[in-house]
Amino acid sequence: MVSGMHRARGFTLIELLTVVMIAVILAAIGVPSFTRLMAGQRVKAAASNLQQALLVTRSEALKRNADVAVLPKGGGQWSAGWTVVNPSSGAVLNTYPPAPSLTISGPASITYASSGRISPGTESTFKIVGAATSDLRCVTINLTGMPSVRSSGC
Repeated sequence: MVSGMHRARGFTLIELLTVVMIAVILAAIGVPSFTRLMAGQRVKAAASNLQQALLVTRSEALKRNADVAVLPKGGGQWSAGWTVVNPSSGAVLNTYPPAPSLTISGPASITYASSGRISPGTESTFKIVGAATSDLRCVTINLTGMPSVRSSGC
């Protein structure tokens, strides 16, 4: 005897709503962690960009046998970006993008002499802090003029 009832294939509305609710709950749990991760990555990227700018500045000073400086853009705010400049000619050698939602504190500028060192007694530490995270990076220039990045101990 053959039955006239066929079993339908696919998902029921209740099964579909259950899967959607599980996806919404998982997304609600994951979004705050992702936001903190992105904020921490912005801090790390800004510290890396600043370190790279300082290395380029030191290299240009050695190559040109002249003073070369790193200056903040935007009225002296490091978070507005920075430029590598030849102070004697005023030529911009390189520019770096802004670091929004970050607080970057440090000296007014850094000038490397032709020896690849900065002036003695010059403040040589930058502190980078994110607004949405507790991540902190310090970019410090040692006596030989080489910058390094640390995650604590500013």
